[in-house]
Amino acid sequence: MATYDKIYHELQIVYQELMNSRSQKEEVYRYIEQEKKDIVKALKKFESGDFGKCEISGEWIPFEWIKQIPTMETIDEWEKCVLTYGRKGIYG
Repeated sequence: MATYDKIYHELQIVYQELMNSRSQKEEVYRYIEQEKKDIVKALKKFESGDFGKCEISGEWIPFEWIKQIPTMETIDEWEKCVLTYGRKGIYG
């Protein structure tokens, strides 16, 4: 569980960094706001015990995927990310 604790802590740090960021560009601001919403949702899932569970199938998302994209909501997001960007997340 220590690895999940690390993810939780990292999400809290990133959220605070996003709260402190300011952008005059509308499109950047929208990305920041969406990321903040995604992080809040992930943190709430930690509290409810549903962090890492696919919102569609109810299956547990593989930890290696969660480690790469901690705000992932569904298993399908992994395939979309890999197909769209042609690579794994930033920690891969």
